[in-house]
Amino acid sequence: MSPGLSHLQLAVRLFPRSRSRRTLRHRAVLFQRQTQLPRPSPSRPSSPVPNAAIPRRPSLKPSRESVGVIPPVPSIPENIPPIPSQPPFEAVLLSSVPDGAVDPAKITVTLETCTTTYRTTLRTLTSRPSYLSNYIVSLLSHSSETASVYSHASEASVVHPDNAFSAALHDHLTSAGCLSRCSSNLHIFLDRPSAPYAHILAYLRSLPSSPENPEVLPRAALLGSASRARLEALLELRDEASYLGLDELYKLCTREINQRHSVFGHSHNTSSCGVSIRSLHTVVEQNSSVQDSRSSLLSNGTSKSGVLSSVSHISGLRRRSASRTRRGSGVASEPPPPGWI
Repeated sequence: MSPGLSHLQLAVRLFPRSRSRRTLRHRAVLFQRQTQLPRPSPSRPSSPVPNAAIPRRPSLKPSRESVGVIPPVPSIPENIPPIPSQPPFEAVLLSSVPDGAVDPAKITVTLETCTTTYRTTLRTLTSRPSYLSNYIVSLLSHSSETASVYSHASEASVVHPDNAFSAALHDHLTSAGCLSRCSSNLHIFLDRPSAPYAHILAYLRSLPSSPENPEVLPRAALLGSASRARLEALLELRDEASYLGLDELYKLCTREINQRHSVFGHSHNTSSCGVSIRSLHTVVEQNSSVQDSRSSLLSNGTSKSGVLSSVSHISGLRRRSASRTRRGSGVASEPPPPGWI
């Protein structure tokens, strides 16, 4: 299409037979729509190709802790004092150590504390892992090593006659009392409070934990009541279990404190609610009794006022009748009281 011709003129040339203006305009519009180029559709952004190098989030959740993991120590209530920092374990040996020739099942241990001395067996003290059991085992192992050295020396005395004389001299001094005989008793001193060790020995004498029989606290250490003395004893037992390294006993004490604390708190709240309800009933009863007393006083007051008015009315009638009889008999009557007609 030449730029000099309009759409209307071009339509007249292309369609000479149509002379009507309206028809020519209509055909010019149609021709204009046909000659115009279609507009390009807006291009959409192409979707990015997923990169294989980008790590994807795993669909499975990470596995939880295994069943065999030891549960943590339960938390302590706010009003319960936390465990103080404990000094390192220290024991004092007050006797000789039995040698390896003595049967460990026959070894007795004297455990002395500040104010009390306890007697037990070696098997009881080594039934649970603790710092005390490790200390005793180290003593016996060192004694067995020393005894093995001496046994080798005695075997050598059979070969060398000089060593036989030393062995005979040792036996003579032992029989004379100059040297102490090998004892089956072990005496240990602990500079610790005495009260918790009665519960600790009772715990060590019980059977170890099993799925059928889980460990429990000794009966004397349980908080049967909300007394402050029982709570102090249990706290002292918890601290001593931490000092000795008895982890299971420490957890049992902490769990008992938490459970009893929640039970005592619930019972205290229940008792306070009961006290408030009883006080409310008392207030209501007092109010009702006060109202009843007021109503009875009012009723008594009205009855008393009615009786007094009737008595005064009767006395007035008697006085009037007496004055009339005196007037009729001619006796001078007394002047009436003021206010009477």
